[in-house]
Amino acid sequence: MDLTVKKSRLGFTLIELLIVIAIIAILAALLLPVLASAKRTAQASYCINNLHEMGAADLLYVADNKVYIQPNGSQWLGNNSEWLGILLDNISRQTNLLMCPVASQPAPPGFLATSLGNALQNNVGAGNIVGTSDYYYIRGGLSGGTSGLGDISSSYMANGWLYFSGGKGQGDGTGFEGANGFGPDPALYYVSEASVSHPYNVPLFFDGNWCDTWPMEEDAPAYNLYTGALGEGAAHGGLEMGRLTMTRHLINAASADQDHQKAWNVSPPVGGINFVFADGHASIQKMTYAIWYFEWHRGWGSSSSYPIKPGNPQ
Repeated sequence: MDLTVKKSRLGFTLIELLIVIAIIAILAALLLPVLASAKRTAQASYCINNLHEMGAADLLYVADNKVYIQPNGSQWLGNNSEWLGILLDNISRQTNLLMCPVASQPAPPGFLATSLGNALQNNVGAGNIVGTSDYYYIRGGLSGGTSGLGDISSSYMANGWLYFSGGKGQGDGTGFEGANGFGPDPALYYVSEASVSHPYNVPLFFDGNWCDTWPMEEDAPAYNLYTGALGEGAAHGGLEMGRLTMTRHLINAASADQDHQKAWNVSPPVGGINFVFADGHASIQKMTYAIWYFEWHRGWGSSSSYPIKPGNPQ
């Protein structure tokens, strides 16, 4: 009888090890895009929840003050805090509400100027830096508030046509009104909740690269959908719509198109942004010309001089 005990083989052969590595690589290639997509979906949902809360806060403000949140100095943040200070005065001091998780970090020092060159005007006054698809903006120069903060950061933007106080509109919008065929203030501004005929179609807050904007019917989308466009022009045909036409959701924001010049009605870009509307509902909107059919101001699209006709990317 052969009592020899055979030794069991330990470990892998080289071929078996290579097979295991290949299987792991294949599984990773299959799973990583799915996990990345799931993460982006979760981030978009978190962002929509933020906007929903901000919209609810604005509607509560309207109920108390008979106008939408205004860009006046706040008690906590002081002057130059735009709508952000008023919103924080009236809901809570939780500034994380102002941050989309996709754009919850500042740009690295020098990134906007050196990496993007002239694609973005990154300085809009002392202490101010505009954002991108994946970096928040900084509104600097705050003063007089009890918080002691010198600046405030956010990933969200407000519809400037809601700024109406003291019988006159405020901000860049006043520059558009002189030649738009609608007449003087308050022709375009939503002066109160009663002036909003279709609240489900009037944007309150949304993803953006700066704190506010005043879109017009023939505004061009941003040429660069990673940075958006600041569009400080006071004449009709500026780039106010360019401030929000930057892709943040439904795509890896860091890889957003940085050389966009396609006609959107033929080949719309990939990606989208989140909105909350005057009826309180929040949703994601793919980056298409449908954004131009929201009722940004009171007379949107009603003038034959200014039909809804988006300009070419600038």
